[in-house]
This record gives sequence, structure tokens and C-alpha cells, in this order.
Amino acid sequence: MEAAEPVTVVGVVVVHEPGAWFAETLQALAAQNYPDLRWLILLASDPDGAARALIDEILPGALVREVDPSSGFAGAANGVLDLVAGDNGLFLLCHDDIAPDPGAVSMLVAEFHRSNAGLVGPKLVDWHDRDRLQSVGSGLDRFGEPYSPIEPGELDQSQHDAVRDVFVLPTACLLVRADLLRSLGGFDRRARLHGEDLDLCWRAHWAGARVIVAPEAVVRHRADIAGRRPEIDHGREHARRRMWSVLTLTGAARLVPRALALIAVTMVEFVVGAFTGRLAEGWRSLTALGHTLIRLPAVMARRHEIRLQRAVPEYEVIALQTRGSARLASYLRSRQTATYVSQDATVRRWRQRSSGLGLTWSAVIALVLIGSRDAVVDAFRPVGALLALPTPAFEWFASMWSAWDPRGVGATSPAPTGWGILGALDAALLFQEGLTRTVLVLGLVLLGILGASRLASVFPLARARIAAIVVYAAAPIVARGLAAGELDTLVLYAALPWSIEITRRIAGIATADPGAVLGDLPDGLDDPSPGLRRRLIAGLILVLATSAALAPSSLIVIGGVGVAMALGGVLVRADARVNAWFVVASIIGLAGAWVANLPWSSTWTRVDLIGGAGSGERLGVWRALAGGGTGRWYDLLALGLWVPLLAAVLVSRAWRMTWAARAAATVTAAAALIVLDDRGLIGPVIPSHTHLAVAIALGLALGAAAITGGFNLDVLGRDFGWRQPLALLANLGLVVGLLPALVAVGAGDWRAPQTPTASLIASQFPARSDVGSYRVLWLGDDRLLPVPGHPSSTGVSWAVVDGGPLDMRQAWSTPLGPAEDRVESALGHLADGTTARAGRLLAPLGIRYIAVPVADGVASRIDDPLPLPVGLVASLAAQLDIGAIQSPPTVEVFVNRSWIPPAAYLTGGTAEASTLAGEGSLVVADLSGTSTLVDPRGEAVDVVDVAARRGATSAVVPEAGVLHLGVPFDGSWRAALDGVELPARAGFGVTTAFDVPGPGVLEISYDRPVTRTLWLGVLAAIWLTLIAATLRTRGGTRAVHEPVLDLGPLPSVEEGPR
Repeated sequence: MEAAEPVTVVGVVVVHEPGAWFAETLQALAAQNYPDLRWLILLASDPDGAARALIDEILPGALVREVDPSSGFAGAANGVLDLVAGDNGLFLLCHDDIAPDPGAVSMLVAEFHRSNAGLVGPKLVDWHDRDRLQSVGSGLDRFGEPYSPIEPGELDQSQHDAVRDVFVLPTACLLVRADLLRSLGGFDRRARLHGEDLDLCWRAHWAGARVIVAPEAVVRHRADIAGRRPEIDHGREHARRRMWSVLTLTGAARLVPRALALIAVTMVEFVVGAFTGRLAEGWRSLTALGHTLIRLPAVMARRHEIRLQRAVPEYEVIALQTRGSARLASYLRSRQTATYVSQDATVRRWRQRSSGLGLTWSAVIALVLIGSRDAVVDAFRPVGALLALPTPAFEWFASMWSAWDPRGVGATSPAPTGWGILGALDAALLFQEGLTRTVLVLGLVLLGILGASRLASVFPLARARIAAIVVYAAAPIVARGLAAGELDTLVLYAALPWSIEITRRIAGIATADPGAVLGDLPDGLDDPSPGLRRRLIAGLILVLATSAALAPSSLIVIGGVGVAMALGGVLVRADARVNAWFVVASIIGLAGAWVANLPWSSTWTRVDLIGGAGSGERLGVWRALAGGGTGRWYDLLALGLWVPLLAAVLVSRAWRMTWAARAAATVTAAAALIVLDDRGLIGPVIPSHTHLAVAIALGLALGAAAITGGFNLDVLGRDFGWRQPLALLANLGLVVGLLPALVAVGAGDWRAPQTPTASLIASQFPARSDVGSYRVLWLGDDRLLPVPGHPSSTGVSWAVVDGGPLDMRQAWSTPLGPAEDRVESALGHLADGTTARAGRLLAPLGIRYIAVPVADGVASRIDDPLPLPVGLVASLAAQLDIGAIQSPPTVEVFVNRSWIPPAAYLTGGTAEASTLAGEGSLVVADLSGTSTLVDPRGEAVDVVDVAARRGATSAVVPEAGVLHLGVPFDGSWRAALDGVELPARAGFGVTTAFDVPGPGVLEISYDRPVTRTLWLGVLAAIWLTLIAATLRTRGGTRAVHEPVLDLGPLPSVEEGPR
């Protein structure tokens, strides 16, 4: 082939529903100065005929053929192999959104001859700004990831204008030898819109062809495939094509080790992505790998199909690839640069490089582990809500599946969604109880600190993130939550920064330009695309739904902080849309969290959403504001962390002032509620003081980030005056405020009580006894109850638990019902002194013991106990059927001599009394005719729970009587005597009873409502939808079909010398 006479070039343009730019594309194609250039337009989709009309008008000599729109670019472009015969020429493969310079094709052909290349590509630049580079070809690592030498948005200063070999060229504008394309069989027909360039270029290297970039040829490219094809998940398709290319194109000798390395790298990417904000990318890679491995037969078929195309030794191809992982290199490079938003545009600058962030994280993790060293070795003590996990394995899931809630006095009630979440965590850790609780607790702490770090990334300087990490981690509320076992506080601590981080991204707040000084830039705004905003909203709902599943009371604080952030923005005149999004996103998140926790969320009460009595009343207002605990005076030093926030409000400017105002509004609102509650000016309608302390901790962290991140501009950059000494005081306050955290670390167990109440219960109230199952009524201060309590009109809180050790299912409040009204009534009679037989009022509910806690080692200690409710112990001691028994000093225990077991058979006067509903008749009734029913299988003594969870149980009854179940009247309970079903009725006006006409075999069963199964299906669908919507930006793809090629022929390119 002689270069003296131009070789024929057939330009192939695949057109799919182009936009208004298409006219400019056609004009640029028509303006090419190459003498022997023919155009073939492959029309994939043109619904209104506008594209065909433009082609006829601007490029009248082009040959136009329609192709199957479902074939994608690769399938459509392959049509040239059938439409153009002969090999003596070149194909110029083009997208429909390019605009080449007039001499671009001539320069590509010239470089083709000079370099004896097989494929030649131009320099691609941005469509709107030709000074912005888009692509100059890419390298490729051995895991299929392209590696571009240019940064996003990099300016074209001729720094990449040298002709060079590359591994991959984009198909936006690609010159390829006709005989090479035909010998390779064109593009991989399985590729639609991604990966066709990688596959073709890799196989070209196998064929021994050179792949060259000719930067003198310049082509503008829109590159808006995501906007044009929103129905496709482009990230997923790219990941799948990458995996496919590696497994189909790697040489046979290296296939197995490369596949194993690919699996390892993908797993590492997923784990790292979970902690670096790239979880969606890691998930795509992981699922793409699984998708490709499932298609191993197709992989092997493809390898067989292209086996003859390998014409050079594999080491020659490997030598052209980049060592290591291009994805890791890209990640590191992205950490060194960032996009900032200035007043009129976005700018990309190099990040401040510092090892301080990594060192800070290392120190924080080390201190958390050191402070938890006792728990790491022996697991956390069963304090507060951090109780033992239920046994046996899969008990979490059995509880979720069952419609019967055994807590309290039992009820047919939806199970807390959190049981399923903790069950999944327990299963993932192979049901290792100690490990699961340790991972849960420490994971929540570290997750919260990571969230604060992510939120502080709105500040461009590393030292701002360091300040936020340190302050949030050092908040005394962390040590208090760990010491007291306050699961709800730890959940809020983990969820709050993530919810605000996602909300600010929904509002369009990006990292502002670090060079912005003046107040005309209150926020760096970069509105997300509609698809991204939908994904962020789904992510916010997912975070809030998870938080609510574990601690419903966290929702009120999260929603309140969102509103406070909006108010702070209003004060400094931030963009109204941003302020509105803070409120709207919070409302959407709260509503979505409620829906995602149905049907359990329909049972939430004030206790669930607000919590019991605030835990800060005894501490005093200053210690409550510091977030400290009882007996730790040094926690007051944490008030020094308030000084950086005050300094930030006074000296910050521009967007730093905006965030200081948001932080100040959050802290002020939470502190005001604590102060007003401490002075008794508001009722029990606010979140607990510990929850408010978490909001304060986040506000203080943002304040520290604001003053630290703007120190150069807002302090050092100003004339010397009051600002510099104030900044010095802020730093001093920061140092002083860290001291309580360092002291807490030294204890090794966060000063948790040595003998928790839960351990006392296991020994004082054993599960098995010679009289069958029983229940314990706890009365007293809400802060001392071993499980969430219910406030009564008498001012005393109460809770009912089964005998035996507690487990973590008790950490959620129990549903209220008619049986609880009986407890309230009994407490009212006790308080009024209107009965001397309160034990009889409680007897039908199976309550054998009444316990009044004195000290729990957290809110109350033996040497400094909380005062007991006035007159409670004396009223209990005055009852004729209730007597005090020997008990440890931390609890006063009384026995109910009139109790009736939860599953009992009643005869004589007791059976007759069960037909009466009045409390007066119960007081004078004969309750001596009772016998305990036990499960004959020996699984447990609690017949009620066993029958509800593990199937029907039976017992032999010797005479007529009444089957008494000490649960609220429930039509789901069934009883049958010798196979004949017995009708249910209310016993004692509140429980479930069956009249048994004579002796025989009595079978007891629970008919699980079918609606429970339906609700579980709906619940699973909601959560899977949220997860999918969070991880995916768009919907799935359609099936790939073979292209339709039964079109009229194009005149062939004659072979022979030109």
C-alpha cells in the first residue's frame, strides 16, 4: 500500500436519538479535508426522523442504514463488516456526539502510515471547553482497569502532545485498519455501551498491532452517555465488562493466578470502599465478579472463540500493561486532589498532603481498643441494653418470624426490626456472642467517628478533619455510653454524623474553595443530578431506618439537628434552597424510616420516641452539658471543647462561618433543652440528656473544624488583635477538653459496674424453678430498671420480665395492652393505700416477684444511691399477700404469695373466680386451686412461649377446670381436649382462658397470623429496595440481541495497490 495516493477511509457513525448538537457534529464531519473519505451512518434510533433529515441536509453524500437499537454501539458498528467488503482501507469508527477539527482525519491517517499502526486515536477534549482534556488514550493494569495519564478537568497545555503507544483508545473516534478489524471479528457483540474499546484494543495487542494516540488530531466530545441512557446502570456495566475482559483475554498460563488475584483485589476494594465512601463502587465490583464467575461457561466459550487471534507471546502483551492496581492508584490520586466550589465555578486543586489524618485515625483506634481492653479480652459486661445475645443460634430470626412477642406479659405484636439486623450481624460473625457484642459496640463508636470525619470533609484542609475526629471521639458521652451500656446513645452517636453528611450532599453543599475569604460564598454549591439526589435520599432513609430499628428515640434528635442546621443557615443568609433541603430531607428521611420499620413502627409510643426519664437530672446542668456521667467530676473539663465553637462563630468568614453557625444552632438548641428541663420549665417531652449530648458533641466537632480549617485565613490572615488570643484560647480549650477522654481510656472498661443488674437477675431469679415459670415486676426510678420501663400516673416506672437471665431482645420497650392496665390499676391502689392485697391484683399475670432497684452502679451507687420513690417500699411491705425476702443490697425483693403461674390449670374456687372480671371479686376470691403446666418435652418451663415459638404442647388434666394462660386475651391461642377445640374467653377480665369440661389430653397451640408472613415479605422488599436504590444510580439493562444486518450492500473497497 503506497502512501502517495490516499487510502480510502470509510467513516462509520452510530447514531442513537441525538440532541441539538447533532447538527454541529455533522458539520464537523462534512468539513474534513481528507480527500478519500466516505461516510456510512448507522441509524440505531431516530423516532421523529429529525436525525435523518439533518443527515440529508448537511451530509447528503452519506449512506444511511438503520440498525437494531438494542445492539448498542458495538453491535451496530460491527455492521460495517457486512456493509463494506474488502480489506484495502481504513475504518473511522465514530460516536454521534463528536466534532473533529477539519484536519483531524488527515492527521490520523498520516500517523497511521508513519507508525505502521493498527489503531490510531485522536486527542479528545471537552465539547464545551476545548482547553479541557478528556482523553489521550489509557494504560491498563492486569485487572482490566484503564489508567488515564490526565486528571479530571486538566487543562490542555500541550503536555500530552507526543505521539505514543497506549493500551486502550476510546471508541468516540477511532481509526482502525479494515483488515485488522475484520480478522478480529469486530467488537465483542456482548458489549453494548461499555468495554468494547478495552476488548478490541486488548485483542489488537494480541494480534501484534500497534495502538497509537495522535494528539495533533483534536476531537471535541460530549461524553454524556449517562444522561442520554439513564435506564442503564453504567457503573455496573463497566465493572462487568472489566471482569469479563480479564477472564477472557488473559493468557491461559496466567489465568488461574490472575483470577485469584482479581478475587482478592475485589474483596479488598469492597472492604476499603466501606470505609472511604466508595461502597457503591466496591459493591459493583463484587457483584460484577460474581456475575462473571457464574457465566464461566460463556467465558470459556469466548476464550475458545478468540484463541486464534493470539499471534504474539503473552509476555509482550503483559509488558504493555501497568503493574499493580490502577484502581488503587486512581483512588490515591483522588485523595490527593479534590474538586472545590468557588463563587462562579468548580476548580480542582491538589489537596494539602499530610500524614496527620492517618496518624490521627491510628491513635483514635488504638485508644478505643485500649480503653476497651477488658471487653476485647472477656467481652462487654451485660450492662444496660448491652445484654447477652439470645440463645440458641438463629433465635433472632425465630423471634422475627414469630408473631408472638414474649416480652412483658406477652402479646401478638410486631417484632422490632432491629432483631433482624442484629441477627444478620450475629450470623455474619458465626454466632460468637462475645465477638458480636464487641463488634457491635466498638463498630458503632468507630462508625460515628468516621461519619464525623466524612462530614468534616466539607472543609478542604486535613487539619479540619483531624479536629472534628478528635473532638467527636473525645466527647465524654462516648465513655458514658460504653460504661452504662446505652445502646440507643451509641446508635445515635453512629447515625447522626452520617445523616447530616448525606443531608448536606442532598442539599448540594460541596467542599468550598479553600481560597474563598469574603462572606459572599456562604456555601460551595454543586447541585447533584436528579439520579444522584434520589440515591442520596434512599441512603438517608436507609441510615435513619437502621438507626430507628435499633433505637427509635434517635429519630427525634436526628430530625431536630436537621432543622437546627437549617436555622443556622438562615441566620447567616445561606441559600434558601439549601436550608429548605435540610428540612425537607429530614422529613423525608423520618417518614421513610417509619415506613421501613412497619408494622413495628405503628406500635411506637412516647417512651419509644422520647425515652424514659432523662439521665441528666441527677448530674446537674453543667455535667449534663458536658455529656459526662455520675461520679466523674473530671468530665466537666470537656466544657473546654465549647471554646473552639465560640471562637469559630466570632472569627470565621465565608463558608466557614456558615458551618460555625449551623454548629452553634445545633449546640444552642440542645443545650437550651437541657437547661430548661433542669429548671423544670418543660415537661417530659424532650429527648434524654444523653441524646442531646450527642447532638452537642457533633456541633462542637464542626465548630472545632471551622476554626481549625480557617485558621490561616480567618486568624493569621487578619491584622493582629483580639482574634489571635481568642484562637489561642480555642486551642487551649481543645487540649483541656481532651483530658476526660484520656482518663476514661485508662480504666480499661470505661468504668462499667463490676456487678451489673443483669448478672444479679440471672442468680436471683433463675429461669427454672420447682413451681414453673414466673414473671418479675420491677418498680422504681426509670433510670434503674434493667429494661425500658413504662411511666405510670403514680410517678413510678415499671416493667415486667420473665424469670431467668435477660437477653438483648429486652433492650426494646414492650408493647402496652389491656394487661398493662391491670398493672397500672394495681400501682394506683398501692399509691392510694386502697388495698391490702395488691398481690392478688397482679396474680393472673404470673407475677411472682416484685423488685425495687436501689443501685445499678451507673446512675446510682451503693455509697451514693438515688432516693427510692416515696412510700413505695412501705406500701409493698404493708400488703398481706406480699412479703419481703432476703436480697442483695442493690435491690429490694418481695414475693407475691398469691401468684398464678403464666400457664396453669385452675380448679375449684379459682376456676370460678377466673370467670369474674372485677378487681373486687379477685381480691376476695379463693386462689388456692392452681397447678402449674410444664412442657412435656422438657424444652422449657414456660409453656406459653414454647407453644408460641416451637409448636403445640400438651398436658394431661385429671378433672374439669380452666386452662389459664397469663397473657392478654388473644384469639390466636387455641386449646383442644382430646382433639375437640375449646372456645376461648377472657380470664379474670384480662387474660386468656379455656373452660375444660372434663379429664383428658389438653393440647395448647398458637395460631400464627398469616399477616405476619405478609408483613415480613413487605419489610424485606422495602429494605432490599432501599439498599438497591442506595448502591445503584440507575436501573438495569435490557437484554443484548444480535444486530440486524440484512441491509443493502455498500460498494466494496477494491483491493490492490493504490
